[in-house]
Amino acid sequence: MKDTVLKLKNGLENLQRNAEARGDGYDQGFIKRMLQDVTELQVKLQGKAGPAPDAKKQAAKSLPWVVIDDCEGEMERFDTRKEAEDEVTTRIGYYLNDEGWREGVDQIVVARVVAEVKQVNRQNRPAEDEIDENGCDGEGEYWGDWDYRCDYELKPAEFQDGVDIQLEGRPFKNVTKAEIFKHESGECALKVTELCEGAELAFFMPGKAENYGKRDYLLTLLERCREAGIPTFDHTA
Repeated sequence: MKDTVLKLKNGLENLQRNAEARGDGYDQGFIKRMLQDVTELQVKLQGKAGPAPDAKKQAAKSLPWVVIDDCEGEMERFDTRKEAEDEVTTRIGYYLNDEGWREGVDQIVVARVVAEVKQVNRQNRPAEDEIDENGCDGEGEYWGDWDYRCDYELKPAEFQDGVDIQLEGRPFKNVTKAEIFKHESGECALKVTELCEGAELAFFMPGKAENYGKRDYLLTLLERCREAGIPTFDHTA
């Protein structure tokens, strides 16, 4: 993996030199950002930075989504952002009647879960022959009618794998987000972020041939990502 990243970095540096020789500021900008991402990945793989071993598994995951509806006092959990957004669209339709919009419809939100309260230190009820007539076990612990005893603590949320998708004939694995950026020249590019061995690896896609750098075309790719359940961001809006 380290050798592959080194070759990629060397290739980008060659492209950057060629772009500088041509005076192509647009290509230089994109190549520079790609080099920054590859350099960060290289540093992480060399052990100079990056998550601790126990955190790598979590780093390679995306978090669950929830819809919070203050109108009904409800919170519903979803596996993907698209499912959560579709649910909000449905709920909005419920809050319009002959008298107009129901108050509080603008308080419905889609949120991402980063932590949740979970059960810990669970102890199951001992066998009935180990509990005396007062409801206590051999160590004097009272059980009454309880099936178990436990504590609760705030813990990191459970994670979902990234999404695999194919764009412009190219397969992407374990994608966690897709973003559109606009260069100062006015041209745009789609940034697709994959997670590889616990580290982020970003790819910039300005589009091919007649669609090169065109925002409208790249928005169609961004929408495909959103429909696949990938978190999307439009930084050009």
